Amino acid sequence: MQLISCFITHPAYYYVSLFSMIIIIGGLFLQIQWRKRFKYNKEWYLPPGSMGWPFLGETLKLYTQNPNSFFSKRQKKYGQIFKTHILGCPCVMISNPDAARAVLVSHAHLFKAGHPHSKEKLIGPQAVFFQQGAYHSMLKKLIQNSFLPSKIKNSVSEVEHILLDLLPTWTNKTINTLQEMKKYAFQVAAISAFGRTMEVEIEEICKLYRCFEKGYNSYPLHIPGTSYWKAIKARKLLDESVGRLIKRRKESGELGGGILGELLEAKGKYKLSDSQVSDNLIGVIFAAHDTTATALTWLLKYLHDNPILLEAVTKEHEGIKSKTAQQNRGLSWDDTRQMPLTTRVIQETLRSASILSFTFREAVEDVVVQGYYIPKGWKVLPLFRSIHHSADFFPQPHKFDPSRFEVPPRPNTYMPFGNGIHSCPGNELAKLELLVLLHHLTISYRWQVVGNNGDGIQYGPFPVPKHGLPARKLLDESIGRLIKRRKESGELGGGILGELLEAKAKYKLSDSQVSDNLIGVIFAAHDTTATALTWLLKYLHDNPILLEAVTKEHEGIKIKTAQQNRGLSWDDTRQMPLTTRVIQETLRSASILSFTFREAVEDVVVQGYYIPKGWKVLPLFRSIHHSADFFPQPHKFDPSRFEVPPRPNTYMPFGNGIHSCPGNELAKLELLVLLHHLTISYRWQVVGNNGDGIQYGPFPVPKHGLPVKITRRNNIFT
Repeated sequence: MQLISCFITHPAYYYVSLFSMIIIIGGLFLQIQWRKRFKYNKEWYLPPGSMGWPFLGETLKLYTQNPNSFFSKRQKKYGQIFKTHILGCPCVMISNPDAARAVLVSHAHLFKAGHPHSKEKLIGPQAVFFQQGAYHSMLKKLIQNSFLPSKIKNSVSEVEHILLDLLPTWTNKTINTLQEMKKYAFQVAAISAFGRTMEVEIEEICKLYRCFEKGYNSYPLHIPGTSYWKAIKARKLLDESVGRLIKRRKESGELGGGILGELLEAKGKYKLSDSQVSDNLIGVIFAAHDTTATALTWLLKYLHDNPILLEAVTKEHEGIKSKTAQQNRGLSWDDTRQMPLTTRVIQETLRSASILSFTFREAVEDVVVQGYYIPKGWKVLPLFRSIHHSADFFPQPHKFDPSRFEVPPRPNTYMPFGNGIHSCPGNELAKLELLVLLHHLTISYRWQVVGNNGDGIQYGPFPVPKHGLPARKLLDESIGRLIKRRKESGELGGGILGELLEAKAKYKLSDSQVSDNLIGVIFAAHDTTATALTWLLKYLHDNPILLEAVTKEHEGIKIKTAQQNRGLSWDDTRQMPLTTRVIQETLRSASILSFTFREAVEDVVVQGYYIPKGWKVLPLFRSIHHSADFFPQPHKFDPSRFEVPPRPNTYMPFGNGIHSCPGNELAKLELLVLLHHLTISYRWQVVGNNGDGIQYGPFPVPKHGLPVKITRRNNIFT
C-alpha cells in the first residue's frame, strides 16, 4: 500500500494522467472532426461502404492485396457505387458505365482531375492531367498537335526503326519482357516529347526517369532512403535537365519538334514558365511510357498462351510483308490499317489487361450521381477494369476472345484510354507501337515464357505478368519457318540463304547448319560495319580540312552522275582515291576487329615459343595497327600514309588467311556510298563532348554512340 501511495503522490503520476487525458480528448476530437468531414444533406445518402481507420482509411488494405480483389469485394458487398478512403482521400468508386460517363463526359464540369497529392507532386502540379477549364484546353490542344493523324502517319518509319534496332538484342536469350518493352516505349515517347533531335540532356532524362518511375509506383512515404524520397530528388534533377534543354534550344533558335517544340513555340503567347513546360513534358513521357510498355507485355503473354491465334495473326502479317517486300519498302500507315485481326487482338488485350484500372476525378462542388451524394472535394474513381470485366457487357470476361470486337461494344463500356476531355491524346501512337511490334515479331520470331513466370499478376501500380514475363525470343524457329516456306514454294530466293538452300542437298546441310551460318553472317556484317561507319563520321568531323577535300572528290563524281541522270555506279566507287584512303585509315585507327581467336590443334612452335595443343592464340590486330614500327605516329589520323601500300601482314582490318572476312568489299562499298551522299548534302556536329572517349561493347565505339546533329548543306546539289 505504501508503494502504491508513493506512486500516486509522485509527480510523475500526474504527468502520466495528464498525458492519458490528452490522448483520450484528442481521440474524441479526431473522431468528431472525422464525422464532420463527411457531413451531408440528409435528403441524400452517401454511397454505402467503409471509410476504414481515421486518416489511414483503407490504404494499407489496397497496398497489401490484389487491387482487383480490393475493388471486387467491395463491389459485391456494396454495389456498383461505393465509398472508401485511400491515399488520404475520401473516395467514391464507380463501376457503372452510365455513372462513369456522367463523371467523365456529360457532367465533366463538376469533376476536375484529382489525383492524390503524392502523385501530383511527382509528375508536376502544372501538368495537363491535373488541370481544368481554359488552361487545360490550351495545354491539351498544344499536346494533341504532336499526336495529330498527320504526325502519327509520319512516325511509322521511326517507330519501325526503333523496334528493328532493339529486336536483335532480344534474340536467343532470356529477357524481362516488361523492361525491354519499356526501352521501346521510352524511345518512342522521347521522339513524341522531344522531336527527332537527340540532345545530350535526353540521355540524362532517361536515366533520371527510371528512378522517378520506381518512386511513383511506391508507397508515398517521404522519408530519406525510400523509393518515394529518391523519386522526389530525381524529379528535381529532371527539372534541371529539362531546363538546360529548354535553354539550349532557345539560345540556338531551333525549338525543335515534338511536344517540347510545341510548348516552346507557345511559351510567349501563353506565358508558359519553364516549370510548366517541364511538368507537361515529364507528364506526357510518363503517360506514354509505362502504360504502353505494360500493354505490349500483356500482348505477348496473351498470344503466347493462344498459339492458334498467334498463327492466324502471323498469317495476316506475312501477307503484308509479302507486299512490302515486293515494293521494297518498310511498313506504312496504310499497312497498319489493313490488320483487322491484329487490331481486335490489341482491343481485347487492352480490355482484358485493363492497364488503366481506374482514374481520379474530384468533385468541384456537392453533386448527386445516380441518387448518391458526393461531397465537394471527394475523389471519384471510375473503375474501368471492373466495367471491362463485367459479364453484363462482355460475356465470359476472363476469356481472351478478340472475336468479341467484331461487333462494337456497348457505349461507355470500353474505355482503355479513358473517356471525355481527359482521355489519352496519344492513344493512336500507342496502338501504332503495338501494331509495329506484332508485325515484325510475328513474321520473324517466336517467344517462349521461361518457367511458370507467366502465371500470376503483380502490380506496380499497373497490372503486369509476374516478374515482367521472362521470355526467350527464338530466332532459329523463325528461320526454320522461312526455310520451310521457301522449300514448299519452290522459290529458294537469293542471297546467302538461297545459296545455302541450293547446296543443302548436295552437301547434306541441316536446317540448323543453314540457320547458324545465316545468323553468323548477319552478325559479322552488321555490328562491325556499323561501328566502322560511326568512326568514319567521327574522324571526318574532327578533321574539317580533310572533310572538305573528301567533299570535293564526291562533288566531282556527283556532277558527272547528275549530267548523265543516273545514280552511283561501281565504276564511280573506283574513282574515289582520297575517300578510299580515309576508309583505310579509319579501319586502321579504329581497329574494330581488335583481335581474333585461333586454337592450336596440336603442339606447335611459333618463333621459338611452344604453344600446347588446345591453347588459344590471339593475333592482336589493333596492336599491330598501332605500332610505330609499321605506322609512324600511329595515333595521328593520316590517310596519306596509304598512298604507299603498307608492309605485308601489318594491315589486317578484315583478318587474314582462310578465315578472313568474305564480305569486306561489301563493307567498303557501304562506307563509300554513305560518304558520297553524306558529304555532298549534309554536315554533322557532335553534340556536347560525347565524341571524346571510347566505350567497348565489345567493339570500340565513340562514347555514347556518337550523338550528332545533322544539317542539310546549301549547294547546287541540295
